[in-house]
Amino acid sequence: MNTQNGEPKLTSGEIAALWTQYLNDTAGLCFNKYMLEHLKDPEIKGIFEYAISLGQDHIQKIKKFLRAENFPIPIGFTDNDVMMNSE
Repeated sequence: MNTQNGEPKLTSGEIAALWTQYLNDTAGLCFNKYMLEHLKDPEIKGIFEYAISLGQDHIQKIKKFLRAENFPIPIGFTDNDVMMNSE
């Protein structure tokens, strides 16, 4: 991290890593929501619910880091990118 006026600033590499992770997390969230919708094995439902919860928390933390740097939040993947009724 660089510092500017005593405030830590993220480097371009750190911002790129956050941006990439945001895209990966939003894609994973779409996948996990789709899987949860179509699961046939009730024993693993909790695993996908937990994965969704973790993904949502992680996305919020990344947003917080990017906002602190006055950096735009990527659009990422959304529910509009998944056809939940397809099989």
